[in-house]
Amino acid sequence: MRNVLSEAPRWANMLPQLPRLAHRAIAADHAAGIERALEQLAAEQRQRHRSTVMLCLLIAALLAWQIYITL
Repeated sequence: MRNVLSEAPRWANMLPQLPRLAHRAIAADHAAGIERALEQLAAEQRQRHRSTVMLCLLIAALLAWQIYITL
């Protein structure tokens, strides 16, 4: 209760600003940030895919070499 009473004057000062702050937050262009994040995610996914393919090829080559050695 003491915290509420001590914070009440600050809240009273902020209340008139809330509509403007809410409008600014809604109007902000968040699409650009989302697009950048998606592009980064896609680039990371492509890199992981390449790494996985290379690892599979290496394992296949090692298995083929092992089979060839044992024959």
